[in-house]
Amino acid sequence: MFNIYVIGSLSRDEKIKEIAEDYASFGHHVDYVKKQPETPFSKLVEDCFDKIEKADLVLVVPRDDGSIGKGTTYEIVFARRVGTDVIFLNI
Repeated sequence: MFNIYVIGSLSRDEKIKEIAEDYASFGHHVDYVKKQPETPFSKLVEDCFDKIEKADLVLVVPRDDGSIGKGTTYEIVFARRVGTDVIFLNI
């Protein structure tokens, strides 16, 4: 089984959660980005990068228009830099 981290714009938080739950139902360990307004931004970034480093695979959920935001772009670049596989979902 894989350790998967699902990322994307938080405007798609429902879809991100749905995808995470789908992959978890196959027995994978899955975490995903979530709205956490009480958490300082720097802590969110640090936690995200920690999860990417531990993941076998990062799944990217694009915005409704198919674009990728700046924050997600940073996460994708970091994942590739540390050798974590990245898959873009076409949804």
